[in-house]
Amino acid sequence: MSREFCLGYLMGIIVGEGSFTGDRRHPSLAVKMHEHDPEPMLMLQQVFGGRINGPYEGGANRGRHIIWQLRGKELRKAIPIIEANLPLSRKRRQFETWRVKYGLNPNVASWNIAAVRK
Repeated sequence: MSREFCLGYLMGIIVGEGSFTGDRRHPSLAVKMHEHDPEPMLMLQQVFGGRINGPYEGGANRGRHIIWQLRGKELRKAIPIIEANLPLSRKRRQFETWRVKYGLNPNVASWNIAAVRK
């Protein structure tokens, strides 16, 4: 799998299923999906780090879902990658607002695609 494909795929997951959130002091990026589709969550975790929690019952979808969450140092390392690659979309506008709210300025960071399984 090429670096470009992987990066585009992960940005698509974030655009489609991601949530830029947090409490008053701690920003977070979360992705929620059905437990029957763990592979995209595992890929997010392999590339960016973070935790996968669940499965949880209920919610609007009335199914079991898992949540990948990125916080702290791992989130800060991911910000420049998201900044550079998240496509123009409603989610991009949410990201920009969220980034300003939490004072998360993009810094230069390297991205190690070698962590992704082939």
